[in-house]
Amino acid sequence: MRRRDILKRMSSLLDVAAHRREFTMTNQSKQCIASILIEGSIAEEHRIPSDVLTRIIDGFQNIAWNLGAASEDAAYGERSRRISSDLKKKYMIQWGLPKEGSYVLTLYPPVEQKIDTTIMEVLMALGTGSFEKLKKIIPDSRLRSKLLEILKFLPRVGENWLLKYTSKNHSVSLDAKSSQKIKAWFSESLSAPQPDEVLTIKGELLRIDFEAKRVAVRYLPTHRSLDCYYLPEIEDSIVESRRGLIEVTGCFVLDREGHPERLTEVSVIQPVDLSPMNLDQYIQQDRKELRLTRPLIFVPILDEETKQLYVIRNESLNIEVDATTRETLMQNLEDQLVFLWDTYGSDLVDPNTLTKSALRLRQSLREQFEEISN
Repeated sequence: MRRRDILKRMSSLLDVAAHRREFTMTNQSKQCIASILIEGSIAEEHRIPSDVLTRIIDGFQNIAWNLGAASEDAAYGERSRRISSDLKKKYMIQWGLPKEGSYVLTLYPPVEQKIDTTIMEVLMALGTGSFEKLKKIIPDSRLRSKLLEILKFLPRVGENWLLKYTSKNHSVSLDAKSSQKIKAWFSESLSAPQPDEVLTIKGELLRIDFEAKRVAVRYLPTHRSLDCYYLPEIEDSIVESRRGLIEVTGCFVLDREGHPERLTEVSVIQPVDLSPMNLDQYIQQDRKELRLTRPLIFVPILDEETKQLYVIRNESLNIEVDATTRETLMQNLEDQLVFLWDTYGSDLVDPNTLTKSALRLRQSLREQFEEISN
């Protein structure tokens, strides 16, 4: 994030805090006070990075705006891609100053149309995987689909922190695994039921045609321009992703050489994310649980040949995995670690049957993990 944007965001927070001091006791008594607790390694010193803070503030505000639009049956048609300024003012969240703790934010959700209660219902539905309940809370499929973009404030794959939202003696916690389940459900619900397969590509954003709902992307393996037709719900994210390499997910049509020719029903457009991926707690698959004795940090890169795959390597643990998305990359990484443990590190493996290099790998694995019996 640019320094100017950070200063602007901090100034906005201070303005909101000053405005809060002018509230009367009557106004305060009418509003529900909620809190957001950030737990994890990023909040150990009672501080969090500015990009995480702005993701959370923007995310919750957009939830309130879209719930307000849903409760008032606000139009969200082809010509009204933006929520009106009057509705935004009506459903504006007020923010308090951070408190001591892991990292705690106080907020005052708008009370109109019981939005304060609905925010909790939405988060609980997402946290428990009750997606049918979410459909009842937000019947409008377009407003519901907007949540996929809004929920980018949640912990991403490879980020080891969780967000706990508390209001009226109820609370819900969401972490990176929650984000994966939510994204998978939204991607499935956004994609049209057709025989085309879903593909994720990476490339350079060349042009945006808002009228035709089309972006042109330079596909790096062929250096050709691909037309990608996107769903209206993701339009805001396109503007945010206009710099650097982007990742596009949609249904695709192949040319004769097996390369994508165009993408339709594009449900995700976002920047390529090469930020570190962290493992610092445990890996759990079926009935097996491997607990880490110390954190593992992996820095993904793009493969040199096509720039289409995220790649992670670790020589000491004999790891090399790749995938087209970070979510699949994390799953492949965990699968390989469990496989290596079962093959070399487990107590069930006889060390006398292993070669010298395999014994070194066994030692590295046993120094890094311990198996917990369930």
